[in-house]
Amino acid sequence: MRSGLIVVGICLAVSIVAGVVLAGRYRGELVQVEDVVTGLIYFLEKNEGRFPQSQEEFEASPFVETGPQGVRILSPEQTKYRKPTHGDKGLWIPSLEPFKINWGAQLDGLTVDEFGNARDTKGDKVRLVRWPSSEPSAKEFTILLLRVAAENRPKAAKEASPP
Repeated sequence: MRSGLIVVGICLAVSIVAGVVLAGRYRGELVQVEDVVTGLIYFLEKNEGRFPQSQEEFEASPFVETGPQGVRILSPEQTKYRKPTHGDKGLWIPSLEPFKINWGAQLDGLTVDEFGNARDTKGDKVRLVRWPSSEPSAKEFTILLLRVAAENRPKAAKEASPP
């Protein structure tokens, strides 16, 4: 009985430590990916549903601040999307590289299949951005960004190519 309680106690302690470590790791990444995706949403809103052609173009946006600490996404004064960002509270993202942003993606030709995957005209899966610790997140973020892009296209473009 005593041995059993010791084993259970050790398992409980290891679980708690693992939970704290994972929560700390994912919390930092989660708020960063939220700001990256929010920044891409702001870009789509300000550019009639067009995705940034390059990291440089994205960073030149008025709501992106760059510095030695990396980039920071700030809320624009006028937006119909989420405010405030974590960047408004001082969060810097050291690098955009881990998010594997698909700079220059042409969103007009993308379709969504029955499984919720965005596909290009060749039928290849397209991912616009991902959370570094969760590859499946790319699918959800891509669908979200496609919806925002469709909402922000000029009326004539919306009629020509349905989302």
